Amino acid sequence: MRIVGEIEHPVLKITIFHNENKYSVQVEDGQVTQHFKLREDSSLDSVETVKNLFKNEMEKMFEVNSKMQSIMASVSDQIVDKDELPKII
Repeated sequence: MRIVGEIEHPVLKITIFHNENKYSVQVEDGQVTQHFKLREDSSLDSVETVKNLFKNEMEKMFEVNSKMQSIMASVSDQIVDKDELPKII
């Protein structure tokens, strides 16, 4: 798998990969990642086409990412630090 492009966004890091007739688009921000896989065909034949498809969905991807960050924060709050020292009066 190799990196073939990126989509600019002020908050999210969006990377386009290509491997064996498939494009993958990875959307990252902090501790959460969205990953989309697309099979290459006659209508999806270039990095520019992939960029154009996803540029139209930026707001939705950002909203999903925000929800994922919220879930991650909730999960993190439930994790008890096992290295925490016992409380002494």
